[in-house]
Amino acid sequence: MLNIEHRSKTFIIQYSAFDVRYSARVGVVTNTFLNSLIFVGDNTNKGAIKTFIQIISTLLHQSCKLHLRFIMIILEDEQEIIIDFITDSIKDFRTQQGKFNSIGIYCCPWAGWISTSFNVEKSIHDTSYNCPDFDIVGFKYLELEKWSEEYEKEAPTYIFEGKTTVFNFDLGDEVINEVFFKFLSTIILNLNNDIQAGVLLQMLDSEFFKVF
Repeated sequence: MLNIEHRSKTFIIQYSAFDVRYSARVGVVTNTFLNSLIFVGDNTNKGAIKTFIQIISTLLHQSCKLHLRFIMIILEDEQEIIIDFITDSIKDFRTQQGKFNSIGIYCCPWAGWISTSFNVEKSIHDTSYNCPDFDIVGFKYLELEKWSEEYEKEAPTYIFEGKTTVFNFDLGDEVINEVFFKFLSTIILNLNNDIQAGVLLQMLDSEFFKVF
């Protein structure tokens, strides 16, 4: 924990769940309320932290109630939404269509969507490990606008398991495909017992796929 005095106000830098995220607030003795003020960056970059504190100091001099956030994508923030999407897709398919032997989870991070497809007669092997060749393709779609909006930025930034990836367009989309593939893999592993069927996870136009 780091304490820095600014006139009569005390700024407290606290570590949160991710070691690359810092939050800052004003001590309650100042009777100043400051919420959702977050800085995300490399925790070894002391210069960036000092710059951030200077920004806080300037802003607090102008207002006693602020909301500031440097936006990027923290993948875990969407975990519950994705879990609900997959489980609801399975529930709806069973209600509308009946039994299935496998499900395909198809994802495009840069366009911001995930789809579910189902096999009733075919096996995953029969589809050549390709979601668009499942028996029922695109049964449900989940739109994740934050993902596509982030990709449109000059330097898209993604955080998963505390590790920050700043996307370099010159390196191609496989860089972020790998990050999102690892993220979605953790979700499927957690759901595997509930799904009770084969699962193909596949990234669009990518070498990343896996059968669970």
